[in-house]
Amino acid sequence: MKSSLQNQLTELQDQLSSLDKAVENSSSTAKTTTKKQQEYASQLTNIQDSLNQDKTPTNLTNHLELYNNQSETVLTHYDTQMTEMENMLRAYQPLISQTQNVLNTIEQMDFPKQLNKLDTSISTINEGVKNVKNDVNELLTKIENEEKSANLIKIVLFLSALSVGGIILLLMI
Repeated sequence: MKSSLQNQLTELQDQLSSLDKAVENSSSTAKTTTKKQQEYASQLTNIQDSLNQDKTPTNLTNHLELYNNQSETVLTHYDTQMTEMENMLRAYQPLISQTQNVLNTIEQMDFPKQLNKLDTSISTINEGVKNVKNDVNELLTKIENEEKSANLIKIVLFLSALSVGGIILLLMI
């Protein structure tokens, strides 16, 4: 599960880098659109000023043609940028889906519950280690007591053997 999450996070990082590039492109597109809108507004102001100053049919026609040409240019730019934005959004749809999958996986992990399980396991292991340590200490104490008892028995047997040997010697004399 950890490996799967790691793979998904790595993939997500790669796609986030791509998304940063798309955001950069989108920002550039937005700046260009804003610039074109400002130019368009400026042209409209110029046309309005020209219309107010010179109202001859020839000048009006020239200004209207200029306005139409610039309007078509702005609309073409706008359509092109909208198409590019739609293509970028479609291209990043898999990233959105994969990001949602990663978020779902992380939510399913329920980290507090997992940490509680780990804590319980560690506590159980620690308790087991303490019990084993106590058992080993008890065994060592028993072994020491048994060794002391064995040494006493050896001494008693040795003394008994000496006593029996001494009695036999006395009897032989």
